[in-house]
Amino acid sequence: LSPIKRLSLDVAIGNPAAASYISPPPGYDPPATHRADPIGRNYAIEHREEEKNARYRTLLGAAAVADPAAFVPFAMTATGCISAKATRFLREEVLRDDNSRSTRARTELNTKL
Repeated sequence: LSPIKRLSLDVAIGNPAAASYISPPPGYDPPATHRADPIGRNYAIEHREEEKNARYRTLLGAAAVADPAAFVPFAMTATGCISAKATRFLREEVLRDDNSRSTRARTELNTKL
């Protein structure tokens, strides 16, 4: 028998057009790759992801939240952008599953990631 793998996944959606994401709070220092983000997309994803991390740190513990095999904060924007952690989950867990019933769906998802 194979061991049972337990994964907690929580979805969060942020609207990058919301005023709170267009004008991030004072002191927010985005990574260099995000500084050219005119509509708050990256901040919306980061904020929603960190909200999930903070909530689950109290529930699962810091070690579990840091382990992508135990917890995935599946953050995305209302416009369809997804976080790096969500993308990694889709690639490593969903797309590698050979038991997928739809080859066409797997192929389409793989080309969009």
